[in-house]
Amino acid sequence: MKGGHYDFPVSHRLNADAGHRGSAIALAQVSGAIYTTDSAGGVNINFFTSKDVVYLNGGPAHPGAAGLPDGLYFCKVTQPDGTLLGISDLVTAPITVTGGEFDIPYKLVDILYKASNLAVKGFDTSSNGVYKVWASKDPTFPGSASKTDNFKVAEEGGGGDTDTATLHVIKFYDANANGVNDDGIELTGWKVHIVDGSTLTVIRRSR
Repeated sequence: MKGGHYDFPVSHRLNADAGHRGSAIALAQVSGAIYTTDSAGGVNINFFTSKDVVYLNGGPAHPGAAGLPDGLYFCKVTQPDGTLLGISDLVTAPITVTGGEFDIPYKLVDILYKASNLAVKGFDTSSNGVYKVWASKDPTFPGSASKTDNFKVAEEGGGGDTDTATLHVIKFYDANANGVNDDGIELTGWKVHIVDGSTLTVIRRSR
């Protein structure tokens, strides 16, 4: 006892200090961000038509911000509630970050193995088409040391054929504003923009 406090042996002080340092590291938030995208990797995309076209990229959260810590990263995909759907090799991390950014956009089905069969590449289908992708230097994926992003895949429909429909667009001058093409005359040559509610815009010229 010195000056009102107990003087721990040197070995105990080192262990205690190491424990505090470890806690600080575990609680530190990782800089940077990850985002799902296409093969070009330059745009954040969160809606896809197939799991085969989902890529993962990462870097600063915004221009001028700190990037991701350099090194090797593990990856997994879960449902939003955390149910595992696919995970990367936990011995050899598949993602490399250099200079705060992913070396390349990584195609998820190429770097993950299905949770239902770890011998098969890819990731299982979510129950509602919504997915959460994780990247971390720690293979246990602690929340404070991981980056995540959500995305949706529209191909999931619970089986069966996909419903299809034909959309007919007619432009006419509605002189009496009754919503009916009374004289049957159509206005042709106008561009019509058809948006499917995601990232796709189809432009057609009316007849």
